[in-house]
Formats: sequence, C-alpha cells, structure tokens
Amino acid sequence: MDRNGDDRHRNRWVPSRRSASRSTGRRCDRPLYRLDRSSRNRSVTGPTHIGPTRDTAQSTHAMRIDFLSNHGLMGGGEVMLFQLASAAQEIGHSSMIIAPEASEVHERAELLELPCIGLPANGRRSLIRSYRTYARTSEADLLWCNGPVPSIATTKARAARIVHLHQHPSRHQAALLWWARRNALATLVPSHNMAQAIAGSTAFPNWTDAPATEFTRTSADPTTLRIGFIGRISTGKGLDVLADAVAELPANLGITLMVAGDDRFVAPEESAPVLSALERISEKVELVGWADRDKFHAQIDLLVVPSSRDEAFGLVAAEAMARRTPLLVTDAGALPEIVGPDHPWIVRRRNPAAIATAISEMISDSDRVHESVVRGEQRWAQLFSPFAGSQRLEKFLSEL
Repeated sequence: MDRNGDDRHRNRWVPSRRSASRSTGRRCDRPLYRLDRSSRNRSVTGPTHIGPTRDTAQSTHAMRIDFLSNHGLMGGGEVMLFQLASAAQEIGHSSMIIAPEASEVHERAELLELPCIGLPANGRRSLIRSYRTYARTSEADLLWCNGPVPSIATTKARAARIVHLHQHPSRHQAALLWWARRNALATLVPSHNMAQAIAGSTAFPNWTDAPATEFTRTSADPTTLRIGFIGRISTGKGLDVLADAVAELPANLGITLMVAGDDRFVAPEESAPVLSALERISEKVELVGWADRDKFHAQIDLLVVPSSRDEAFGLVAAEAMARRTPLLVTDAGALPEIVGPDHPWIVRRRNPAAIATAISEMISDSDRVHESVVRGEQRWAQLFSPFAGSQRLEKFLSEL
C-alpha cells in the first residue's frame, strides 16, 4: 500500500523472500527537493584525504534507492551500478537493483546478495515498457537511472530520479535524453571532460575496487617485456594502433602483447581491422579473454590504454593506478583527467610512433616510472577508491 493506505499502486514485481528480508530500511520522512540551477553544474569530486568514515546515520535520512540497470549484460556501467548500490547500503540507505529477469545483472545481484527485482524483458523496447510500468508503481524514494534506457523510460515515475550516463550519447539518444532529463534531480556523468560536452550535467567520477590484499607483481622476466591491454577488441579502444606500435619496437625486447578482452558488443567493422593488425604480429600476441584483474596486472610490466575515441572515464586506467602498474594513455576524452596533469606518458591518439616512443622511454627510465606509479596510487586513493566513492555518494545524496 502507499502511504495513504491505497493499494492500487502496489508493485507488480516483488523481490524474492530472501531479497525482501534484506531490502527493508527506514523510509525517508522528508521530501526530496529538486536541485537548484546553480547546483546542477557543480562537480562532485570527493575527499582529498584518507581517513575513517564518520557515522552517517546522524547526518543523512535513510532512503530506499532503486538502481535501474541500462540492460541485462555486465559492462562498465553495470560494474558502477553495483558500486553505487553497495556504497548506498554502507552509508545507511536501502538499495534495490532493478534489472531484466534471468540476466547477467540479475544473477550478479543474487551472487552479491544484493536485493534485486527482475523485470520481464525481451529486448530493449520490452525493457522500456517494463521500466515504465515499474516506475509508476515503485515505492522507492529515489530512482537511480543508470543509463539512457531507464532514464527515457521513467519520466512519469512517482519517485524522484537521477539520470546517470556512463557513455557519450548518440545523436538519437541525445534528443530523447534532453526530454528525459527535464524532470530529473540531476544528470551525472563520470568526468569533467564529459560534463563539458553535456550541458547542465554534473561530474561524478567513478571508482574502482581496491586490489586484493595479497596482490603482488610477478617477478619480471628480463628477456620479455609484457605489455598489457584491457578492453574490447575494437578500433575505438585503439588496439589496432597499439599492435602497430608493438611492430615498431625493437625485436630484441622480446615483447609479448597480452590482450584481456573480446569483441563482445563490437560491430564487425570495428573488430575486423583490429584482428588484422593482431594477425600481423601474431607471434607476439597472447589473447587471454576476460581475466581476473589482479592476476592480469601481476603478469604485465606495463599497461597501455590506447583509446582512439573519447573515453567518458577510464576505468582500466584507474584500476592500474590502484595496483601501481606503469601506465601509458592517449589523450582520448577523460583519460588525461584520470591520470592527472603530472603523468608523464600521455600521447596523441591514433599515433603508433608516439606510443612506441613512450614505451621505449618507460623501459629506459625506471626511476621516473617508479615516481609515476607512486603518484598514481595516491591519486587513486584520493579520488577513485571505494572510500572516496562512498564519501562522494554520501555528499551528493545529503545535498539533494
């Protein structure tokens, strides 16, 4: 029933008995107010120090927050969805994952024992219809729309809404999102770079898990240079350019290019040039598929993020910083923002010669590499760690 005792708004879909028992929490006794125009353009960057989290129960009102997935597959945006839901619980709110039933996201929520409601969905249009119906009946205090699909589908929701975008929208999506954002409390994007491209949005940086406590880097083989790449096998991620750069490096370096990723979500015209470039250096390539982050970083000597298209954030770069992995990035989108202005190895996108030169510099200047990884880890701790992310979320919610 709603607060007036009327049961006509009862949810059509309900969590399992186990999830329902975990999803209870104090309701917010105060209304959610819209952000004023001046606050919509501010950035939320989080703390600049590390320390214990204060008792949030005294400083915030507990809410039920529904986190709506953009689709059922696990991608970068969905990884952040779980980070947000977990952080919201840690600071005293009640989190609920809303996703297509029997999907990867739904299964992941059950594995993590996060409350989850699975909605019937057979494709994007079906999911939009399910979200539209759910939004009209949900008793949540806040709908966190994690991507364009739930943002567009929930414009007539009973609850207040946050629009959270993790990728630059297409031209078609941009037109629909302009309409969808009109009655949202805020539009969040993961970087200042993306915020500059989307008027009225707020920079709300992502964060990553910390490395495992037992994480150690494998002793380097002096006869082999192991260059790592993590991401989709696509021209947008620049793997073809990295392959061409590896081809330019001296043969006596004994290079192995370790590729963690696949061509999932990638159109054939995007993956074909990359596969062709990798074939040209096939004797130097090791395809490992999607791998455990800690194990992969432990095996490589440096990571290259050679993106050709603008990155909205740069999750793999932040993960490398957390693990003190020597890091080379291009100037695509938010990557320079993530590594910081003092990072010595930022090269122009789609420039194999520049990547090859930077790799050679990293090999020959171990002191500079050490200084860069120490600064990188400190920057990660201050801005992109779970503690920083939790504090950032708490600050944002307290100001709604």
